[in-house]
Amino acid sequence: MKLNKFNIELLTERLIGITQEVQSNAITKGLKIVYFGSSTGTAAVLFAAAGFQSVKALIARGGRTDLVDKNTLLDVTSPCLFIA
Repeated sequence: MKLNKFNIELLTERLIGITQEVQSNAITKGLKIVYFGSSTGTAAVLFAAAGFQSVKALIARGGRTDLVDKNTLLDVTSPCLFIA
């Protein structure tokens, strides 16, 4: 049985999908978007944030930033708080 919490690609796709839904929904499109991730979820929020300039902040608790390549990190423009 494959655990989805370790499937960074799937987590990233889900986060991108819900972000696009929030941004296109008439009720929620004005909300500020902040990502939170922990463990391998940190890699997913970094990958997703790299594609959205509209993400206002990123919070990571004990995350696996080592799973993210340098080019992706350079694309993240939102302020980031890393809690170890």
